[in-house]
Amino acid sequence: MPVAAVEQRDALGAAGLYLFAFSAWSLRPLAVVGCLLMLWALWADRAVCWPRLRRDPLTWVLLAIAGYAVVYAPLAALGDPASWQQQVKHAARVAYYAGLLPVAWYLRGNEGRLLRAWALVAAGFLLARIAFLGELGGLDGPWWEARLGLGLEPISFAYYAGTLLLGALIFAPRIARLTPRRYRSAVVALLLLLAALLLEGVILSQTRAAWIALAPLLLLVAVLGLRRAWREGSGRTGIAALLATTLLGAVIISNLPAVGQRLASEQETWGALLAGDLDTVRTGSGRARQHSVGIRVVMLREGLARWREAPLFGHGPAAAKLTLRESDVFLLSRFNDYHNVQLDILVRYGVVGLGLFTAAVLLTLGGFYRGWRAGALRGDTALFLGCTLALLLASTLTNVRLLNWDFRYWVFLVAGPLASYRLYCRR
Repeated sequence: MPVAAVEQRDALGAAGLYLFAFSAWSLRPLAVVGCLLMLWALWADRAVCWPRLRRDPLTWVLLAIAGYAVVYAPLAALGDPASWQQQVKHAARVAYYAGLLPVAWYLRGNEGRLLRAWALVAAGFLLARIAFLGELGGLDGPWWEARLGLGLEPISFAYYAGTLLLGALIFAPRIARLTPRRYRSAVVALLLLLAALLLEGVILSQTRAAWIALAPLLLLVAVLGLRRAWREGSGRTGIAALLATTLLGAVIISNLPAVGQRLASEQETWGALLAGDLDTVRTGSGRARQHSVGIRVVMLREGLARWREAPLFGHGPAAAKLTLRESDVFLLSRFNDYHNVQLDILVRYGVVGLGLFTAAVLLTLGGFYRGWRAGALRGDTALFLGCTLALLLASTLTNVRLLNWDFRYWVFLVAGPLASYRLYCRR
């Protein structure tokens, strides 16, 4: 095969990767075009790609997940013909996760491509959010009380802003080192300002699960930054780390009243949970106010009961939405999922489906280990990928965004590099 042709296809795949990265959280049509470019390049270069892909078990697990969902959809529709459109749509959205493979392939296990892709992710996200700043003028109530999303659902905005906040803090030392000395102070100041704005955005999203998941990760990053400064004996690095910690702490302290009010809004529910009295947990109050924690507890109990009805294979790709519609609890009948990805998968696909997804996660973690052992991951990149993967997995415990395009792209961006190290780094 001519070398020039291979290089052209690789360039096309890389262009698709970068287009996808830039538009992943901002312009869905462009992100789809980027994915299609990667798929076309991968297919055109299948004689080179397939031998390596087929040797990796992650490939077969992803294809098994896609195949299981696609085959199950018509079978589930046989029992309820009226739901066939929902079954097919939900199955297709799960099958799309096989799109992780072209992302992994065109990252090439190369840290430079990985960082360029994430830089484009950040640029696309920030530009899109700037375009939605007008949303601040149409909020229901004061901006410090309303849930902020800036063009995204508040929950999504919180996790994606949190991801970029981690990136800004973790990569700040490397960016500062690469910046000419005369501009270094200005760049560090801009990074600190960006970090403060992202943290403020996370707080204003009013997403408690994101706060709780992000807090230990930010603490870890702060401790590692201060430890590194102490070990290197670098006064400037230490001052910068202390300044960043102080600034972010000030942002948190200034928002403590709103944060405390949000966390304490369901004291009765928390009290019932701590006492183990699940029967008294309610989905709302007499004032028609929803209790989000209470809703999740009731959903958990109802979802487990549904799963026990079909433990091995579940009820079908659209089962979560269809079974909740039949709930005796009126408020639950208005939801489309069980607010916990693991439970949602059990209801839809049973133990078999959850086993496949778990295998995919474990194999992806194996890619992280392989990349580290091969020396393909520098310390800050490894820390960033580890923290973002932890944040992503934490998000699945309280929300189901498995079928949403933006969450799927988050998975591609976080798991894609780790899967890439599986393909390109030898044991």
